[in-house]
Amino acid sequence: MSNIKEFKGLRAKIRSLDSEAQGVLDWDYLDKIHKVKLPFTLPNEEVELDIVKRRRRKPLGTLTNIFEESPHRTKAKCPHYTICGGCRLQHLEYPEQLAFKEKKIAELFQPLLKFNDVEVR
Repeated sequence: MSNIKEFKGLRAKIRSLDSEAQGVLDWDYLDKIHKVKLPFTLPNEEVELDIVKRRRRKPLGTLTNIFEESPHRTKAKCPHYTICGGCRLQHLEYPEQLAFKEKKIAELFQPLLKFNDVEVR
């Protein structure tokens, strides 16, 4: 990864959201799959991105275009949404935000509770 400087115009599909609500995609570079984080994206979206820097030895992308939007995408209500980072899921419909948060809480508590069926209410 030390040779990664900048890549522009990559096209990829977002696989999932990480714990920070950033889109995650797999990027095949030098015969190795790298996980790339891409803010302001949602799972199953087909996007164009630039890889501009690495954070903690992992590539970080910037969104340049969305070719295929998620059916759960909505317009963010805050005009500062992409700048301040205080509310990372505003582009996701509210019921889907709740489902995402419930899933993340269950994933965090599951190892502590030592059973598989964690129900979050």
